[in-house]
Amino acid sequence: MRTLLSFVSLCLMMGSVLSQTTLPPCQGDVSRWTNCFGTRNFAGGQYVGGFKDGKFSGQGTFSYKNGDKFVGEWKEDNVDGWG
Repeated sequence: MRTLLSFVSLCLMMGSVLSQTTLPPCQGDVSRWTNCFGTRNFAGGQYVGGFKDGKFSGQGTFSYKNGDKFVGEWKEDNVDGWG
């Protein structure tokens, strides 16, 4: 039980950290979004998170139209590590 509570606490802390960003909002042409936080909509879903050189980068969430979500690290539009 103690392990479960520790795990839940860790998850809550990580969620809190991920919801905060020091990146400025993305502005202008999407292909030039760099070191900023923004939202892009696609036919299959929506990405909200960091961008670098117009690509998903850093922490972000992709919400699929079917309700699935990937929350985690991104690098050059690809999942990078665990989510």
